[in-house]
Amino acid sequence: MEVQKLKIKTETINIELIPAIADDLKEFVCWVNLGEGKQKKKMKMKTGFPFWLKSMVTGKIEPTPRIMHEHRSAKEIAEWLKFKIIYIAKDPFNER
Repeated sequence: MEVQKLKIKTETINIELIPAIADDLKEFVCWVNLGEGKQKKKMKMKTGFPFWLKSMVTGKIEPTPRIMHEHRSAKEIAEWLKFKIIYIAKDPFNER
C-alpha cells in the first residue's frame, strides 16, 4: 500500500508587530461603585490573542506566536512588559 503525500497550499502574510504596553493586555469587565458618585473600571487580563516574545539573548522575535490565556503568570507577564520583550500585532484601526 502506497502512502500519498497530501499537498497543502500555504499563504504568506506580513504582520506588523509593536511592543505591548500593560493596557494592551487588559479588557474592561464592569464599573465598580466606590460611593459618593465615584466609579472605577474593573479590568481583567485579556485572553485568547496571539503575542510574540523577543529574545533577550539574540534580540530577535520568536517566529512562533504564543496565545494569552488565564493561566499565564502575572509575574512573568509583568517581567516581559518591564523588559519590553512582548509584542502584539498592530491594530490597523487604532493609532498608538
